[in-house]
Amino acid sequence: MSFFAKEEKEASKEIYLEFIKKNLLINMQAFISSVSELSKSDKEVRLLNGTSSYLNEANKRANEYLLLAHMASSKNVSDRQQAAILIRYHYNQESFNLILTLLREFDLQTKIEAIITAGTHQIKELLPIIIEYLADANLTIASAEALSKYGEDALQSLDIAFYKNNQLTEVRLEIIALLGIIKGGKSIKMLLKKIDYPDHRI
Repeated sequence: MSFFAKEEKEASKEIYLEFIKKNLLINMQAFISSVSELSKSDKEVRLLNGTSSYLNEANKRANEYLLLAHMASSKNVSDRQQAAILIRYHYNQESFNLILTLLREFDLQTKIEAIITAGTHQIKELLPIIIEYLADANLTIASAEALSKYGEDALQSLDIAFYKNNQLTEVRLEIIALLGIIKGGKSIKMLLKKIDYPDHRI
């Protein structure tokens, strides 16, 4: 966000702040406060303080399980998307069923946010679902990034998925790429075992 401080146009700064609010980037609060203290523009200070207050309220909502549960089951898709994001900041075992529900959500963006949350907290029980989503072109990138965060904890599940009957070639290629990203001794051994795999596209 150093570009924010360098940006001279207030209209552009407003766009940045709206992005932060829309995506509930609660971890930006400290930065926003520091920029506000240095700003010489009254309008900019009001915008920054407004954004900070908005994120502070979002942070409070993230700590309220009953509210998150209500949002996760809301008919409003925006509420469900926000629930998937807010759980990311204060995940605990109580939130597990909520993120599981959101992972099975039909709305694409909600699924993506839930995948990111699962990867952020490396929730092992959700590995099979995230690996399953490697087969969905709309979810491949988010799933691969989430799986890379699990590191070696994902290796066994990835290896099982690789050898699954009728597994898509595209998914096997994604798994090979992930083994290379995760690295380490176990990952290298798994890669070496796949050198002679019958499908030469892999």
